Order: sequence, then structure tokens, then C-alpha cells
Amino acid sequence: MQVLSLHDTASALARASGKHVVYLEVHCWSFRHGSLLLDTSELFEAAPALKQNHQAAADGYAFVVCDSLEEMQRVYDSTVGDDGPTDANSYEGAAKVYALTVYPDGEFGNENT
Repeated sequence: MQVLSLHDTASALARASGKHVVYLEVHCWSFRHGSLLLDTSELFEAAPALKQNHQAAADGYAFVVCDSLEEMQRVYDSTVGDDGPTDANSYEGAAKVYALTVYPDGEFGNENT
């Protein structure tokens, strides 16, 4: 038996697919109440990649499998976390989304918090 955290899963996904991955985790989710604490439009402003999968946004986390290093960097750069706005995304609202890059060898790269 093996128990994987979401970070372990992101690393395993990158290795298995041979692709770059960005793990996204919503920081405005209330597990106690089972819902987002803000309008999803704000969430999509903070993390535009989540627009492609509303279920992932509702779940509170997503694995973005990228076709290139450049695409991974674009997803990461456009995601606003606790560090605040980025050069690629000037959003300054309440939504915060944690982002972690993972290379095809499963090694972690940058994180925005």
C-alpha cells in the first residue's frame, strides 16, 4: 500500500506523463462549509487555467498537465497566490491560489507562497 499526498501525486503524474505539471490549490475554499468563499469569477481571475475545468475549481485543487516548459511557466506566472499580483496577472482580489511547478522528472520547481 502507498498513501500519496497531493504533492506526491503531482510528482508521480509528471514522471508518468513525461510532462511539466502545475499543481494548483485554491486557498479560498471552506472545507467546513463545503463551498467556495467567493464568487468563482474571482477565482478564475486569480488562476485563469482553472477556467478550463470548473469541477477542478470546485474540488479546490487541480493538476495542469502542460505540453512544454513555456506553457508551465505561463500557467505559473498567471496564478496569483499569497505573494500577490504577478507580472503576468495584476489581480488583487480576495482569491488566492497556490501554485507549484513540477518537472517531468518529478522534481519540484517554483511555488508562489
